[in-house]
Amino acid sequence: MTTSQIVQILFAGLTLGSVYAMVAFGLSLVYRATSILNVAQGEFSMVGGMTAIYLTVGIGLPIPVAVVAAVLFAAALALGMERFAIRPAAHYPMLIVIMVTVAVSMIVQGLALVLWGRDSFSLPAFLGETPVSVFGASILPQAIGVLVICIVVSLGFWAFFDRTMLGIAMRASAENPLAASLVGIDPRRMTMLAFVLSAGVGAVAGVLIAPIVFMSFMSGITITVKGFVAAVVGGINNNLGVVVGGLTLGLLESLAAGLLPSLYKDVITLGILVVLLCLRPNGILGAR
Repeated sequence: MTTSQIVQILFAGLTLGSVYAMVAFGLSLVYRATSILNVAQGEFSMVGGMTAIYLTVGIGLPIPVAVVAAVLFAAALALGMERFAIRPAAHYPMLIVIMVTVAVSMIVQGLALVLWGRDSFSLPAFLGETPVSVFGASILPQAIGVLVICIVVSLGFWAFFDRTMLGIAMRASAENPLAASLVGIDPRRMTMLAFVLSAGVGAVAGVLIAPIVFMSFMSGITITVKGFVAAVVGGINNNLGVVVGGLTLGLLESLAAGLLPSLYKDVITLGILVVLLCLRPNGILGAR
């Protein structure tokens, strides 16, 4: 394998890993703020990507307008999910709440099937189409842009949770809702905000991956699994761990696709999940 091929595989892995990290950020945001594992997280990415594709390719809107509309649509969907599905089930055991998110995921898939059909679609590259040569490998500006956006999102989440009163209030609400309410924090409002923010981040991830892979109404479940594995690998309660987990998963998938038949890519992903859940369920950087 030549140097250019290795660089190509590494950049492809980092690009995919950055998207997985942002999906994992959405999962981590809801989990840290509410202790809920949102199985429907990947559907926000699917909705964001498919909406941007429809508005851009189907209607002809400018890409910036389509991206903003896609993020707002996903956020509105998450707001409705929290208000009409999560909040009524909040007093039930956590397993029931997780099953509610599974039901929402299936409902969103059905609606996407009705709206966009079974076909797969792709979004034109909106961060530039002229490849950049790096050690003989041709790297698209879209891939570089995804990495930069992932870094910005990572720093933003770190600052939000550790340096802002709102982020600290969300963490306090998840740790002890009763104590948080006694000091003036509304746990229900924190839960609503967590779902809306996670949907926005998920929609951004879907828009970024849409020019790289084909999107369809079934893409959400795959994105959810990859984001969950990334969160488990790094540690769902650790911002840096989420980034490490996403990039690690992306690199391993890219290496597997370059060295092995593509069929083994998902096998490796799920194998990593099983091993880590057995050996270190809190992730590489997660607290014991």
